[in-house]
Amino acid sequence: MYSEVIENPTLILKRLLAIYEVTPAELARKIGVHRATMLRIINGDIKKIKEEYFKSIAEYFSLTIDQIKGLKPIYWENIKGVLNLQVGRRIPIYSWQLDGNKLVPEIMDRTELTTLTDIEVSDNAFSLIIKDSIMEPLFPKGTIIICDPIKEVTNDAYVVVKLHNYNQLILRQILIDIDYKYLKALNKTLNASMRIMTPKDKILGVVVQSKYDFH
Repeated sequence: MYSEVIENPTLILKRLLAIYEVTPAELARKIGVHRATMLRIINGDIKKIKEEYFKSIAEYFSLTIDQIKGLKPIYWENIKGVLNLQVGRRIPIYSWQLDGNKLVPEIMDRTELTTLTDIEVSDNAFSLIIKDSIMEPLFPKGTIIICDPIKEVTNDAYVVVKLHNYNQLILRQILIDIDYKYLKALNKTLNASMRIMTPKDKILGVVVQSKYDFH
């Protein structure tokens, strides 16, 4: 019987590795798969992945084989940092494009979009929908990020930034040195260089939660 794939297994695996902070080499070692084979799986170079690999990966992440294959949804509410939609309050979704220095609501069918969060955030919290792949694998296209302007900015946090010479918001990981702050993209395949923050750049919020709908 044919089963519809909800999401690409490669993307699922990349996201799990990022959330659990496990490298491909570590996963390969722990489940007894050759490192080169694991890299080929993650890069999507193996068109037909062996069932035994699916089984080992599923057992490692305490998921089912069908969830790893993308045939069944993953209940991301059980994974740290991902939203539980059982309870919560609505947060406005904004556009990445600014109106001057003002945040602009994201609108669909003349309706301002909102999303739910189940954690405590300030009244000025906002959200954005990821539109590109520069922060994959942790934030693939379609991910909704919840941001809080009053959250303390710490090293390795994910921040939404308004660059002084750019009229769009960007999402980056911030690396804090003694004298400098660097903005880092996650997608290594794009070869995006790190940027040093200037005094004119402004952090508008820290990512406190994310959600990704695989349906």
